[in-house]
Amino acid sequence: MGDLAAGLTVGAMLVPQAMAYAQLAGLPPEVGLYSATIPLVLYALFGTSRQLAVGPVAIVSLLTAAALAPVAEIGTEEYLVAASVLAVMVGVVHLVLGLGRLGCIVKLLSHPVLVGFTGAAALIIGMSQLSHLFGITGAPRDSPDRTAMFVIEHLGQTNPATLAIGLGSLICLVGLKRLAPRVPAALVVVAGSISAFELGDLGGRGVAVIGEVPASLPTFAIPAIDGSIVGSLVGTAVVITLIGVMESTAVATTVGRRHGHTLDPNRELIGLGAANLGAGLFGGYPVTGGLSRTAVNDQAGARSQLASIVTAAVVLTTIGLFTPLFASLPNAALAAIILSAVAGLIDLDEARRIVRSDPGDALALGTAVIAVLAAGVERGVLIAMVVAWLVHLVRVLSRPESRPGRILTEIFPYIRVRPAEQPTGKAQPVTLTNHPVDQYETQLTEGAQFVDVREPDEVAGGALAGTANIPLTQLAQRIDELDPTRRVLLLCQSGGRSAKASDFLVGMGFSDVVNLEGGMSQLDKSRAARR
Repeated sequence: MGDLAAGLTVGAMLVPQAMAYAQLAGLPPEVGLYSATIPLVLYALFGTSRQLAVGPVAIVSLLTAAALAPVAEIGTEEYLVAASVLAVMVGVVHLVLGLGRLGCIVKLLSHPVLVGFTGAAALIIGMSQLSHLFGITGAPRDSPDRTAMFVIEHLGQTNPATLAIGLGSLICLVGLKRLAPRVPAALVVVAGSISAFELGDLGGRGVAVIGEVPASLPTFAIPAIDGSIVGSLVGTAVVITLIGVMESTAVATTVGRRHGHTLDPNRELIGLGAANLGAGLFGGYPVTGGLSRTAVNDQAGARSQLASIVTAAVVLTTIGLFTPLFASLPNAALAAIILSAVAGLIDLDEARRIVRSDPGDALALGTAVIAVLAAGVERGVLIAMVVAWLVHLVRVLSRPESRPGRILTEIFPYIRVRPAEQPTGKAQPVTLTNHPVDQYETQLTEGAQFVDVREPDEVAGGALAGTANIPLTQLAQRIDELDPTRRVLLLCQSGGRSAKASDFLVGMGFSDVVNLEGGMSQLDKSRAARR
């Protein structure tokens, strides 16, 4: 019953999101729906996460639009074919990496770069939707900044009815998220805006709608592959893979560990590769795991991949029976759904933490923001990746303890130790009661990385000096902040979360990991006994 309920819940959430993200990518709404059917089934068959909700997402939609604009005109058959070709290429890149057991290569995209990139991308996405929100026609669609400038220059042409639909939809989305988080807010907005359009005769007031959505189910077709188009899209296919896999793996790992499941990065690449091949061969565009939908899937009770199959069935049923209802769906409502979704991509708290914690990471984050806004999403993220790698290179070469024999794996942290050299067994726990604070600090922490895996609000209540706070829920996505060649000391409140963190790091190739068993609770008792 849990999988059924989760599948229905995510399906209700995915239908409007898929159409909205297709609009963001410059594609018809049915292409978004097609991308939310067969790919979900294929991931369920080949992926390892039981809760990851695959489908169209905002960032990948933005990258798709940026990549396709130079090779084809929006609204043409060539544009649709190019989108399918890009999905196939993304699938091939995933499969090559997965079959080659190169899952760790996603570490090329560091955490500060990802935070900066997603924040800047969210701003670009927001700018691209302003014309739909204000109902201003004639805005250029090839550049979000030009769209924003056009809207600002033509604010006098704002359509009041369109703006009312857009702002009303935004208020509804934000309000339901806070007051009734279990309610599928996007679906409510879709139903409400369609009703308002029909009952208020808004068509006569200039409110634009998405128009007729074909009721035909996705069919298998091999897209016509043009060599020149393939050459233009290779870079985007690689970037989409890196970004998509990193975000998908991070959220899937976090949710999986909550249920005691282990994620196989290489199997994940294969699963996501199969999903993208399915999208390209069935009239869709690139997909990956969605953070918000995965969280909803987990909270709604998903315990196996059956939930994804149920979600695909919901979307297929919608395509076959209910698409005529979407003809009166205002574009402003879809713009509101997009704006509401991407607002969560701007993580100011995490950006501040990165800026305060390390100048090099701050440089990588700042470079990502500026480069993406100035040079575009694809070039911007590549520039930021190079800067982040150079920062890491400087760190490695400046370490006095770096050994020549391991310098290669230190410079390229995504290269793992060969299986025969990987540590075996679990990290050796150290009981704090057997190590008084003064001995423990001098014997264990000298030259070590000291990590508190509690949540920030717990750390605020008291922490040991010199510890870095990396919550267990963020460890997978922030693992690049740790040096696998140096000792890592892990601490939490009672020892449970640090034990899980130590097992995870050992499995990722860290050679010297210490779980401080008993945690802060035992340390406080030890200190009290010594007074």
